[in-house]
Amino acid sequence: AALEAARQRAEQAQAELYDGSVPPWQTLSEQFAILEEELKARILALSAQQSLFTTAAAEQHRAATRHRSVLPGCLPMATAALEADPQLAQLRFRLVPRRLSEEDFWQVYFWHVATAKLDLCNDFASANAAKRDYLGVSQAGGASAGGGTPP
Repeated sequence: AALEAARQRAEQAQAELYDGSVPPWQTLSEQFAILEEELKARILALSAQQSLFTTAAAEQHRAATRHRSVLPGCLPMATAALEADPQLAQLRFRLVPRRLSEEDFWQVYFWHVATAKLDLCNDFASANAAKRDYLGVSQAGGASAGGGTPP
């Protein structure tokens, strides 16, 4: 029974990866799975910040992407995000098309998603570097001071 359940979960995960319908906070690499909960919290917080979704932001992101559409490639992920985040669905309903086009809404959203991912990866890298520095100093300091082990 447990083996069958594991097989079904694996098949479902594979199907989601194949059709791209994974929410934007789901990592596709086991290496970053530890960051998934924090990334989810940061991305879900975006839908509570209507002030991020302005026409000025949309114009800026449109210029940065040279007016290329994000929707065709991001549509499955956008659909998954809407299904997983009711607050995002409400925000989209309030803003599209009254204040932003569908394309502009998703361009702004995915811009902030990318920023959240980069920020979290930088935080993770900085924390790891600080830990390595601490352990290196602690080990070097402990050895020269006549013993001791790092915490």
